[in-house]
Amino acid sequence: NDLFKVAVSQPKVPVGVDPKSILCEFFKVGQCQKGFKCKFSHDLNVQRKGEKIDIYSDKRDGEEEDTMDDWDQETLEKVIASKNAEYQQNKPTDIVC
Repeated sequence: NDLFKVAVSQPKVPVGVDPKSILCEFFKVGQCQKGFKCKFSHDLNVQRKGEKIDIYSDKRDGEEEDTMDDWDQETLEKVIASKNAEYQQNKPTDIVC
């Protein structure tokens, strides 16, 4: 047992990180003496759980935004014509009373 105590070292907890999200290195090798008082996690599934995925931001690469600033006169006229045609097709009816 004395051989393992030298090799096992608990990592430093970065500021703002919950210690219970880090697996206890001593528990991993069966040497943790603190039990439920230990500030690190004794749940082996904690190590498998990764960081939560951010579903609110778009992380796709290579897809650049096409803005109006980059358009030439011909492209601008095409867009205006298509928008006008779309409006004429979905034009609300005038209610005459």
